[in-house]
Amino acid sequence: MKPLVSAYPRLYEQLLKSLEEENIHSFDIEAYATEKDGQAEIEIRFGDNFQHVIKEKFSLNNLTEKNQDYLAFCTKTGETCKETLIQDYFKMVKP
Repeated sequence: MKPLVSAYPRLYEQLLKSLEEENIHSFDIEAYATEKDGQAEIEIRFGDNFQHVIKEKFSLNNLTEKNQDYLAFCTKTGETCKETLIQDYFKMVKP
């Protein structure tokens, strides 16, 4: 498992662009990539102690930052991450 930023820098940049739309910063997530059997599994960890995980596999043949499936994954990740971070915040400030 490699950090996404070193394995696929363009994909990492696209992920950060999508997350910025939800006001999520690079330090709010951990992103990794694993290659196996002609596929890349992208794993995003976020939330309190990075315990929440979203994973998805993509074919290496057409994996680019403009791939529609990858863009949808980035959007879904941003929305889920935002919801989770809000929930974690309210748990933290709850008396």
